[in-house]
Amino acid sequence: IRRPPRSTLSSSSAASDVYKRQLLLGILFCVFQFYAFKSLIDKGYYFAGAQSTITTSFIYVLTFLHAVHLIAGLVVLIVLLFNTFNNKYRLNKLGFHLGVTFWHFLDILWIYLFLFFYFFG
Repeated sequence: IRRPPRSTLSSSSAASDVYKRQLLLGILFCVFQFYAFKSLIDKGYYFAGAQSTITTSFIYVLTFLHAVHLIAGLVVLIVLLFNTFNNKYRLNKLGFHLGVTFWHFLDILWIYLFLFFYFFG
């Protein structure tokens, strides 16, 4: 018994729902990071200047690098979402696989860095 092929509409619709959720979570993370920066500044922890320390400068640099990578990942998700809606991944899925690989590379990289700095920092 042969199964009928899955329609591209349902699979691309499911994929676009996942992209939308990840995009929303990434944007919310960026918003909360800016609130956290405001809280740090309100408490007197500055990036540079007379009141700054090497620790606070390091936190700012690390968080800024994380934000840059996150924004790059969000751009990748927007491109994936746009291309999925335009059915660009029906025959050639290389762009899709590269986007997914980049997004998961960021996950693994920042989880590793968090654990590294937590246990060895």
